[in-house]
Amino acid sequence: MGDRPNAPRTKNPGSSLPSLPSASRSSPSSPCSSSSASGPCGESGRPRPRPRPGPPYSRPGRRRASTQPSDSRRPRAPAGAKRVVIDRHMTDTLDVLRRPSSVAAAWREAWSEQRFRAEAVITPVALVAVLAVMARFLTWVERRPGVLLPDPVLALIPPRDMTWLTFGLVYVGLLTALAVLLRHPRRLVLGAQAYAVMVLFRMAVMAVTPLEAPPRMLPLQDPLVQVVGTGGEVLTRDLFFSGHTATLALLTMLAPGRFSRRFFLVCTALVAICVLWQHVHYTVDVLVAPFFAFASRELVFRLHRRGWRGTHWPE
Repeated sequence: MGDRPNAPRTKNPGSSLPSLPSASRSSPSSPCSSSSASGPCGESGRPRPRPRPGPPYSRPGRRRASTQPSDSRRPRAPAGAKRVVIDRHMTDTLDVLRRPSSVAAAWREAWSEQRFRAEAVITPVALVAVLAVMARFLTWVERRPGVLLPDPVLALIPPRDMTWLTFGLVYVGLLTALAVLLRHPRRLVLGAQAYAVMVLFRMAVMAVTPLEAPPRMLPLQDPLVQVVGTGGEVLTRDLFFSGHTATLALLTMLAPGRFSRRFFLVCTALVAICVLWQHVHYTVDVLVAPFFAFASRELVFRLHRRGWRGTHWPE
């Protein structure tokens, strides 16, 4: 048989494709096939564990919505103001305590509010009217008969005249309170309102509790009250409750600073001892006086809860 002629050789169709790198022809490898340790795998070649996602509020962009107003929405305090939280014993925490640099600046800032101007004008007029009614009421109390109460505390204490010490403490306390509260005009106006309420409380209580003076009583002669109020008549039956003790207790609750509160607290205790030592009041008159002072201040505090510029107890 003869040799067949050489047939033309056909090229393999696959041979026309370019040769690929060996890495591309191999099966897809894990990212740990790289020898570099800076990738997602450690030096041992094992995949590093993925970090667990935290709580939804810890992820960026998903923060908890704050209920507090932003700084742009918060009302700005006036110049010279300082944010302080005081009077923790009160029912509500106070918001802003304004401590101006001078008395003139304090009154200028307070007088800019319409509500303060109205109350600053009405309060002194109302206080004078209440005191005028109180003077007439005391003359009526002196003329009616009363009941004599047994007091074991007064029975143990011999009476002693403490008139000048008592009035010295009272008037020094009043002048000191006026000097301190001049820097806090709102507190001064509210203090005058609380004192007027306390006088009304005292008239109401004395009207329903007619009492006789203690047997060994030494009269407490107040020259200012005798000249301005009763026309020189010495009062002996204005007993329940003690007005001197209640007044200083009210000043203690109105004082803005810790030092002034301690000062008025000491004056209150000394006046209470003096009126008992002089047998001017029964023991119960002195014991209940701070409670009526607190009730008067608390009543005014409640009425001014939504006070000037949102402060619960205006400064």
